[in-house]
Amino acid sequence: MCGNREAVFNAEIEGSLLAVCESCSVHGDVKSRIRVVEEKPKKKVVAAQPASIAVEEDATEIINKDYASLVKKARESRGLKQGELAKALREKESVIHNVESGRMLPSIPLARKLEKYFKIRLVEEYREKPGAKPVGGGQGSLTLGDIANVKKRKK
Repeated sequence: MCGNREAVFNAEIEGSLLAVCESCSVHGDVKSRIRVVEEKPKKKVVAAQPASIAVEEDATEIINKDYASLVKKARESRGLKQGELAKALREKESVIHNVESGRMLPSIPLARKLEKYFKIRLVEEYREKPGAKPVGGGQGSLTLGDIANVKKRKK
């Protein structure tokens, strides 16, 4: 009841049998004492890696920039309507419409569904080249200005 994870008693409180701590057991009728079992911390198994194998950096999955036209062409070549495709993929028709119009970038799972259904390539792996210099001020960190195109307001 109080959030203490160390349940010591089974108590009937307002008609319900609850596992409660000692301080919460006073709010009801104690039925029995629970045997407290302490959980042992799980050991992590780490495989040893030979020194001769180079560790690869994590790859980032990105969506092809022409995703909208690829999906639309594939759907039209099969003679499907957006509603039919949505039903086949178990997605909303509005999601398919927004993806095809380029208003919505599909999530990786949705892109994988589309790839499998149409046998097209939408998801690409991107790996940064070793020794690549960071974009921006040279300090090693990106700013929003480095990433976004900032337009000044007209006065």
